[in-house]
Amino acid sequence: MSSTPAAAAMTLIGIDAGGSSTRAQALVGGALSCVGEGGPANALIPDDSLLERSFAAALHDLPAAGRIAACVAGAGSAAAKDRITQLLQRLRPQSQVRVYPDYAAAFHALPAGTDICVIAGTGSVICSPSSARATGWLVSGGRGWLLGDHGSASTLGRAFYEDYVNGQPDDWPEWVADEVAALHGDADWRTVVRTIHSADAPAAMLAAAAPIVTRLAADGHDHAHTILDEQLARLAQSTVEHAYRLRPDEPVRVGLAGGLWKSEEAITSFRAHLLQLSELAHLTSTGPVDPLVGTLRLASQQTAG
Repeated sequence: MSSTPAAAAMTLIGIDAGGSSTRAQALVGGALSCVGEGGPANALIPDDSLLERSFAAALHDLPAAGRIAACVAGAGSAAAKDRITQLLQRLRPQSQVRVYPDYAAAFHALPAGTDICVIAGTGSVICSPSSARATGWLVSGGRGWLLGDHGSASTLGRAFYEDYVNGQPDDWPEWVADEVAALHGDADWRTVVRTIHSADAPAAMLAAAAPIVTRLAADGHDHAHTILDEQLARLAQSTVEHAYRLRPDEPVRVGLAGGLWKSEEAITSFRAHLLQLSELAHLTSTGPVDPLVGTLRLASQQTAG
C-alpha cells in the first residue's frame, strides 16, 4: 500500500502478536486502517520463517509508516526483542521499530488509573508498571503453556482435551464433537492427539478449545465449570499475590485483557475468587480491551533514535 514520504513519516502502526494470531493496524492522519491479520508470532517460537510469515501477512495491506510499535508475546528479554526487531526491520526497513512484551499493549489499552492488568488470552500474565524494576514492569506468571499460564485459554483447552481423548466425562453434549471436528478435521480422539502434537503452534491449537469449556460452563455442565473455576481460582490467587508485591496493604484497581474475558462465565468466576481472597483488589473491568489500542498509544510515544 503506497503513500507519500511525508504521509508515511506521520503514520503509526501497532502490532499485537501472540500465541494464536498476529494483528496490525495503522493510524493514518488520525484515521484507523483496517486490521491486518496473520498467524501466531510468539517470540519463543523457534521457526523464524513462521514468525516472518505471520508478521508479513498482518502488515501486507497496511501503508508505509514512520513508527511501528510491536507488542509480542515472549518478548520480555533483550535477545527476544532484538530478534523480533531485526525480523520486522527486514519487512519494513524504512520504519522505526520498537518491540515490547505483549503485556505492555494490554496495560496501555486499559483506562487511566488501572494498577494491575490481568491478561488471559492464549497464555496468561499479570503486569504492572514499576519504576523500582530495571525492566519498568512487575510481572507475575507468563511461564508458558507447558509450565504455567493458569487461567489461560491454552490451559483450559489442554484440560478439556485431556478428558476428551480419555473418554472422560462421558456426558459431553452432542455439539462438543461437532466443535472438535471443526477444529481437527474429525472428532476421533486419535486425530485430536495427532494434530495437537504435530501443530506448529500447539498452544494456539489448545487455546482454540477454550470457548468449548466456557460455553459448557455457562450451560451448567459441572465438569466444565470445575475446570474453569479451578483455573481462575489460581489466576485470582496469583493476582492477589502480585498486588501485595506491588503495593502491600493498599487498594489496587484490576483491569482485564485477553480473549478469555469475552466469556461472562469467566469474568464472574474470577471476580468471585478475587473478592474471596482480598478486600483490596477491585475489579474495574467488565470485559476485555483491545491491545491494538495500546500498541498505537505506544507508537505515538516513541521518540527518534
